[in-house]
Amino acid sequence: MFSPGWDTMKSFFHTSFHHLTLTERQRIIAPILGLVLLIVGGLFLVALHPSVQPDERRLYIAASITFTLYSWVLLRYLFPYAEQYPVLRWVILVGHAIGIPLISLLFANVGLLFDAIMSLLTVILVVILFGRWPAYTFLTSNTLPRLVVYTLGNIPRGHTFLAVAIPLFGLTLIETFSIVGNMLARHITYLETINGVARRINVTIEPPQVIELLSAAIQEALEADTYYIGIQHDGTLRLEVLYDDGEFYPPQEIPEKNSLAALVIAQHRSLLLHNIPKEAPALGISPQTVGKDKINLSWMGTPMEAGGHLIGVVAVGAYRENAFRYSDLELLESIAQQAALALDNAYHHAEVEERSRRDSLTGAYNHGYFLMALAEKARQAQQQGKPLALIMLDIDFFKSYNDTYGHLVGDQVLIKFTDVIKRHIKKGDLVGRWGGEEFAIGLPEANGVQATQIARRIAESMKKLQMHDRQGNPIPAPTISQGIALFPYESDDIYTLVDLADQRLYQAKNNGRNQIFPSPAHWKHIKT
Repeated sequence: MFSPGWDTMKSFFHTSFHHLTLTERQRIIAPILGLVLLIVGGLFLVALHPSVQPDERRLYIAASITFTLYSWVLLRYLFPYAEQYPVLRWVILVGHAIGIPLISLLFANVGLLFDAIMSLLTVILVVILFGRWPAYTFLTSNTLPRLVVYTLGNIPRGHTFLAVAIPLFGLTLIETFSIVGNMLARHITYLETINGVARRINVTIEPPQVIELLSAAIQEALEADTYYIGIQHDGTLRLEVLYDDGEFYPPQEIPEKNSLAALVIAQHRSLLLHNIPKEAPALGISPQTVGKDKINLSWMGTPMEAGGHLIGVVAVGAYRENAFRYSDLELLESIAQQAALALDNAYHHAEVEERSRRDSLTGAYNHGYFLMALAEKARQAQQQGKPLALIMLDIDFFKSYNDTYGHLVGDQVLIKFTDVIKRHIKKGDLVGRWGGEEFAIGLPEANGVQATQIARRIAESMKKLQMHDRQGNPIPAPTISQGIALFPYESDDIYTLVDLADQRLYQAKNNGRNQIFPSPAHWKHIKT
C-alpha cells in the first residue's frame, strides 16, 4: 500500500496522456528522440570539420556516442522504470534541467543551439510522459541554471534573449500539448463510456434493466444536475427515470407539447441550449419544470430512435449556464442510440415472449402459461393471507354449434366469449384458454361470493351476445357452464384447485348446463 506522500507524488505526475499505455506514449516520443539523434549526428559531423581542433573533435565524437547510448538507455530503461518509481522521474527531471545548460558550455560553436533545441525537446518529452506540472518543474529548474551558465560562459549579449525565449517557447509547448492531451483523454473517455454502455446494455433484454443502465451511464459520463428518460406512449411522454439535484422522483407522464422534449420529438433531432431563459423564447417554448420547482439554465436532449420509429427522449439539464459542450451532446446521442437499440430489441423480445404466452385465436393466455401465472398469483395470495378464486368455464354444446354454423362462426364465438370475460375482470386478473371451448379465470383477492357475481355477469353478457351465421342471419348465442373453487380455503395446491373447479364445471353441466356451481349458499360456510 502506498504512503500518502507517495500518492501525492503520483498525483503530481498525472499526465493528460495517461489513457495511453507506456508503449503508446513511447511511440509518440520516438520521433522526438529520433530528432535528438539527428542533433547528435550533427555534433558528429561538426567534429569531422577541418576547422575543429583535435581536443574539440574528441569531445564532440565522445559526446555523440554518449548521447546516442544515453537516448537508448532513456527509452529502454529509465522511462519504463519511471512509470513505477516516481522518485526516478524527479531524477530525470532535475538531471536534464541542470545538465542541458551545463553541457552546452562544452560546445563553443553550437552550444546555444544545442541548449535551445534539447531543452524544448525535453519539455515535450516530459509533458507527454510525466504531465503538465512536471514539465513546468523542468522548465523552471532548467531556466535558473541557464541564467548562471549564460553569465559565466560569456555568452554574446545578442544571444541573451534565449534566456527568455526558451522558457516562453517551453510554456507554449506545455500548454499546447496539455490541451491536446486533455482533448485526447476526453475522446478516449468518450469511447470508453460508449463501449461500456454498449457492453452492459447489450447483455440484457429487459426494458427496465436497459433504462436503469442508461440512467447509470448518464450519471457516470455527464456532470448533470437533472436528467430524465422518457418513453413515448399514446401521445404522452412517460418519464421512467426522473432525477433532479440528488433525488429520484416516481415515474410520471408529461404531455408532448410546448416543451423542449416535445421539440426534440417533433423535429427528430437533438437540441442543445446554453442559456434557456435567452434561447427558449426564440424556439416558441415556455420552460417547464419537472421534479423540483427550479428552472434549468442549460439543457440538452436527444431522441431515442431505432428501426425507423421513435422510442423516447433522453434529456440532461444543469442549473448553470454553458454547462454542456457539443462533445457532451455527441456523447449523450451515442449513449441514447445504444439504449434505443437495446430497448427496441427488448420490446421486440417482450412482444415475441408475450405472443408465445397467448392463444393465437383468442388472445387469452395459453394453457401452460396460465398455470404458471396462476401458481404465482397463488404464492402471492398465500404470502398476503388473501383468497384467490378460480372459475372454469365451458361453452355448452359447442361441437353442435360448430357443426351447425361452421368453424369460422365457432371461432368468432370463442373470440367474443374471451372479450366478454375481459370486460368483467380487472387488469391484474388472469384469463386463459384451457383447451378447445374451455376457459379459466384467476381472480386474485376475490372470495367465492365475488367470483359467483363475476360468473353471473359473464353469463348474462353471453345471453345478450349478438351472433350471425356466414350469411349474416342472426343466430342464438351459446350458453356457458361454470365451476368455482377457492384458494387456499378449499385447496392450497394449484393442481388440486384446478381439478376441483373442473369437477364443479361438469357438475354444472350435469345439472342442466347454463349453470354456476356451487350455489351462493356454499360460500356462506367459508370465512375469508
